[in-house]
Amino acid sequence: MCTGLEAMAVMQGVGTVAQGYGAMQADNAQRALADAQAIAEQDAAAAEAEKIRTRTKRAQGAARAAIASSGVSLDSATALDIGQDIGQRGEQDALMTLLSGERRARELRAQGAMSAAQGRGRMVSSVLTAGQQIGQGWFAPAQTKPYAGGMSGFYGGTGRSGD
Repeated sequence: MCTGLEAMAVMQGVGTVAQGYGAMQADNAQRALADAQAIAEQDAAAAEAEKIRTRTKRAQGAARAAIASSGVSLDSATALDIGQDIGQRGEQDALMTLLSGERRARELRAQGAMSAAQGRGRMVSSVLTAGQQIGQGWFAPAQTKPYAGGMSGFYGGTGRSGD
């Protein structure tokens, strides 16, 4: 039979585990949020890269029109070089945008993974703390426990109350 001290220790232990579980759930929610933000970052970067590519094509078209209106052949080396240069620079910008989005997404995912790891650590810590609390309540020195039937002291008696 449990004494009041033992029951209180068990209740404290259960409360500590519940707190640890709550912390773990909160940290897992942080990870899920970070993962969602990472996806949003990648999507935004992809959309921006497409805008850059569209602007690049427009710039190439405008350059061709300007070259043609000046009387230079569109097949000339100068016209082709200008078109290629505009295309290369535009594609570099688009790729840099994608790379930046990927880096931000990776950072967010890493933060989320760290949150989840912290949550697991908090849960393990709470289980260990709960075990300690229960152990301290259950195996407290005999002087702190109420004894029945004339039992005396920790070493001089016949055991714990109820044994």
